[in-house]
Amino acid sequence: MALFGSQRRLENALRSKVRLIVPADPGREQLLAAVQLYDPRARRDGDKIGVESGSVLLTAPTEIDAETARRAGLPPGMSAVYFADVPEWRARHRR
Repeated sequence: MALFGSQRRLENALRSKVRLIVPADPGREQLLAAVQLYDPRARRDGDKIGVESGSVLLTAPTEIDAETARRAGLPPGMSAVYFADVPEWRARHRR
């Protein structure tokens, strides 16, 4: 939770940020293998995963408790989220 500091900030991020929400944290190796199906050049960078082009960077997983998930309007059973930094998307949508 250190990334967000509060349940309210996490709830807001779950509604508004680019994210990958999963029923459970698959672990770094399985997530990397899944990302490599999209881009075989994907690599781990510390606790993050990035693709060679630099177009996507996934954060380390953040746990989601059931109440926060419910308030954010997520389907039941979602307990982990990876937030994505997508520089190209961010640049296009910057005001």
